[in-house]
Amino acid sequence: MYFQRADGDLALQAEGGGRVHALLAEEDSWEVSDIDYYRHFVEKVDRLRGKLSGLLGELHDQRHKIAVYGASAKSVTPLNYFGFGAGLIDFVVDRSDVNQGRYTPGMHLPIFDPERLLQEMPAYGLLHTWNFMEEIFSQQSAYRSQDGKFIIPIPELKVI
Repeated sequence: MYFQRADGDLALQAEGGGRVHALLAEEDSWEVSDIDYYRHFVEKVDRLRGKLSGLLGELHDQRHKIAVYGASAKSVTPLNYFGFGAGLIDFVVDRSDVNQGRYTPGMHLPIFDPERLLQEMPAYGLLHTWNFMEEIFSQQSAYRSQDGKFIIPIPELKVI
């Protein structure tokens, strides 16, 4: 991204302006410039929150341990927005040793190495890093072979 004074050297204006217009056109094709896109997004998020809250509440009432796999911003944002704290979630695991030994922002859930899944064997792992599902399933084959299950919230809520 480049910034310059309005009365400065405009050598990049044509090139940069063309890229900006191309990006805006691409966004228009996705319909993200329409407020209805965001209304629909909020509705989808609220439906997911309801379904996931119901499932986690049910599992918690049945006294199942639940862990979260992933402590990235993509993982902790839904935890905070949905209000999933220590009442429903027992702990979080993450492969990044930068995160291990710390707590998630907002909900203050402890973050451990993924080995904790085998040590504590929670019945369910809530997989917020669904885009790495196959890789994580491969890494967690021992957990899964001992009946550990993963809850995949996106694109559709399912338990595997």
